Amino acid sequence: MFKAIVLSIAVFFSGFCYSEQYTYIKDLKVVAVLAGYKEGNLFFEVDKKIENPNNCIAGGGKIIGVDPERGNIDHVLSLLLYAHAAQKKIGIQVYNSSCFGNHMVIRRIEVTG
Repeated sequence: MFKAIVLSIAVFFSGFCYSEQYTYIKDLKVVAVLAGYKEGNLFFEVDKKIENPNNCIAGGGKIIGVDPERGNIDHVLSLLLYAHAAQKKIGIQVYNSSCFGNHMVIRRIEVTG
């Protein structure tokens, strides 16, 4: 019984140990949307250079990737196209320890105004 309790606690807390951290960046404008890749990849460019938490080398700190394994490409593409067309600012969260195609990779996006 004691082993089952200890194992349950270890499994519960293991998710916290391996959960990836992220950085939030706000007041960005979408400069370009790069879509249509055979693999379903999506990238976008913003107007400001972002401090890259994981030193991903591609894109010069201004092009961010959307990993189709981690996010809904259609939803992100819709928000990016809206923000670009309406000249709205966005906020994004980028993973601190991941790259996608050597670009920073987003966790979440929001249209802020």
